[in-house]
Amino acid sequence: MQSNLTEYPMIRIPDAPTKVEVHFLRTNNPTTGLGEPAMPPVAPTIANAIFAACGKRVRQFPLSRTDLRWS
Repeated sequence: MQSNLTEYPMIRIPDAPTKVEVHFLRTNNPTTGLGEPAMPPVAPTIANAIFAACGKRVRQFPLSRTDLRWS
């Protein structure tokens, strides 16, 4: 259908479903848990939120190593 990802139509908020049902399946694979898929995007999301709020890019963690001050 699409020859490249740039041609794929992105979903917009009005097109998103109002309700999403999630079902967890039991498997015999003990290497992953239910909370693990959500963890990798947390750090970049926080870094982007900091940039949106104050304009400073965070490029290292923990955040205590960065020079983020209110004043």
